[in-house]
Amino acid sequence: MKDFSKSAYNFSTISAGQKLTYSSFLVLMLAGWLTMIAFYFKETGFSVPSLVDYYRGSEERMLFPKTFYALWEVTHYHLFTIPVVFLILIHLFMLARADFVWKLGLLAASFTGMVLDIGTPWLIVYSHPVWAWGKFLGRLLLNGSFLILIGWPLWEMWAWRRPKPSRHPRPAA
Repeated sequence: MKDFSKSAYNFSTISAGQKLTYSSFLVLMLAGWLTMIAFYFKETGFSVPSLVDYYRGSEERMLFPKTFYALWEVTHYHLFTIPVVFLILIHLFMLARADFVWKLGLLAASFTGMVLDIGTPWLIVYSHPVWAWGKFLGRLLLNGSFLILIGWPLWEMWAWRRPKPSRHPRPAA
């Protein structure tokens, strides 16, 4: 762990064993993401009206509104799991050669997506259906940042090549 605090410690300096370990985790996270997208598609679709139907119920789609207990159970589970997954992904992303502002922006997008994704179902059910737009935005932020947090490290570990120093330095002007 103390290696993470060294500024020279990044994806281009880690060992092959570390690359395989991190890559295995990231590939499994990608598989988890794909199953999540399939679940989204089956349960709620990819539209704001379908989110409203899913949470508030729909007679024509034969959906019951989500109960307090159902929301509570899902919220409880997600409050423990989503932050842990993102803690690990963001921790790994800190090894990337991205600018600090980029890293900070991705952290902010991830956190905002988590809050919206976990919190807006309550607002959709108990406040107003317009909050489905917040859920939709939360999903975009969460899934977009998730893919970047997985894809960028994999790309840096396996596809990115450090520029080689020139054998023929340019003469001073």
